[in-house]
Amino acid sequence: GGCEAAARGKAARTEEKSEEGVRLAESRKGWKQWKQKREELGAEYADRLRALPTEGRRGVEDAMALKTASHKHKVMHVTLQYLMALGIVVHCDTEGAPCAFPAV
Repeated sequence: GGCEAAARGKAARTEEKSEEGVRLAESRKGWKQWKQKREELGAEYADRLRALPTEGRRGVEDAMALKTASHKHKVMHVTLQYLMALGIVVHCDTEGAPCAFPAV
C-alpha cells in the first residue's frame, strides 16, 4: 500500500544521499591531494630546475608562478612544462608535425 511506497521512497532518497556523500568525500580527498602536490612543487622541482637549460627553466618557473585557484591545473601545467623542457612532450600541429607554440 501507500505506507510501503513511502518507505521505499524514503529508502531510495537515503541511498542517494549516501552515494552523494561518498562522491563528495572522494572529491574532497582528491582536492586535498592536489593541494598538497601544489604546495610541494617548489621543493620537488628545485634540483630539477638547476639541471635545465635557461629557456626550459624559464617555462617551468613561469608555470610555477601562474596565478590560478585550481591546484590540479597548476600541478599539471608545471609537469607539462617540465616534460616539454626535457623534450619528452613536444607541441605539434594538426598533422602531428612538431612546431613552435603560436605567439600570443
